[in-house]
Amino acid sequence: MMPAPGSPDASHQIRGQYVASTRDRLLGKLLEQARSGMLNPDWRSQGQLHPPPASDDDRAAVIEIQQMPRQPWEPEQSPWRVALDAWFIAQFGINERARVHSTQVRVSVLEGQARAALSQVTVALLAGAYTDGMILEELTSLPYPELHDPNSAVHRARRDELIASYLAGLHDGGISNDWAGWLRARSHTWGDPMAANKWKIMLNGPTVTHMWRLPSYWRGRD
Repeated sequence: MMPAPGSPDASHQIRGQYVASTRDRLLGKLLEQARSGMLNPDWRSQGQLHPPPASDDDRAAVIEIQQMPRQPWEPEQSPWRVALDAWFIAQFGINERARVHSTQVRVSVLEGQARAALSQVTVALLAGAYTDGMILEELTSLPYPELHDPNSAVHRARRDELIASYLAGLHDGGISNDWAGWLRARSHTWGDPMAANKWKIMLNGPTVTHMWRLPSYWRGRD
């Protein structure tokens, strides 16, 4: 059960969700840099977490990331397969948490609509404003919108991009697969024309064979 709006528990939950989403956003940028070979090994002390924290909650998210143990996906920490696997698990987790949070926001909207409808019916019943026929008409006409997350196509596309990047890393490491063909086929299932068109152009371009190569600092530990 969700805490009542405006309650201390609700406020605490909102702050916790903000810190978690900020942490994931900042961590996601680090992971993108790690996968592209651009992550500074000394990122903790070099101020690579941008933008600078603007509130106590922002600072809490930054501190949480800075104090985490060295990760296998960081430069020169692990053999390429261990680093790639760890990177994928971390990035996939961020994408899934974002997808779940987006759905939870939609559920909260539906809960608000339900509370408003119930309140309206309750007040009318107690005031004697309904005849028997009106009650049936009013109750059966209450809105029952489907739980459709408008961001689901974006999350689906992002998930498949992460999987393709992982497959491309395996391919570069010597485990042959047709990651580009897989992503090309998957792009038609997203329901996101802009993302599908972006990958149609990129996968037909001259740089496709150089995409998502393994960073040299992951190979250095082999």
